[in-house]
Amino acid sequence: MPETTTKIYGIADQNGRIMYIGKSNNPTERMKQHIRECNRRKTPLYGWINKALKDGHQPQMIVLASAISSEWQSLERQMIAQYRSEGHMLNLADGGDQPKSNFATNSFNGRSLNKRLKDDPFLRRIRDIKRAMSSFLKQCNTGKIKPEAEERIKSKLRVAGHKNPFLFGEYRYL
Repeated sequence: MPETTTKIYGIADQNGRIMYIGKSNNPTERMKQHIRECNRRKTPLYGWINKALKDGHQPQMIVLASAISSEWQSLERQMIAQYRSEGHMLNLADGGDQPKSNFATNSFNGRSLNKRLKDDPFLRRIRDIKRAMSSFLKQCNTGKIKPEAEERIKSKLRVAGHKNPFLFGEYRYL
């Protein structure tokens, strides 16, 4: 079975300075995922992306290197160390396999999210709408939606993404 290549990417600020290094087999999709998660996750990377978007700057993804899938970890570690020595980086870990949260942390985070959703009907509604849109997009990929209806709805999602990127930003890339 042929090995796939894994891309080591950097996310750059408006001046081209690499702020974060990660890995992905599909960097374009990974960047979209970063944008989607920037309001939900509380890390230096997502805080920085959120601020950049609010300031009207779109962080740019740059593919820095490619590796055979089984060898990407050492390459990612090496590149993070190199860029850290040159200046500020937002990576929390040194690269390779990122640390995973333990069961207690995951439980605490789940209870915290459930409490916020219970206390704030607006957040709950946003989550429900995003789930419905995700379901719709999955149906589009399986061919269950007529192409003209699919394009009409995707067009509306793009407009929503541009008008309010902090809620629906990921849909501007459809």
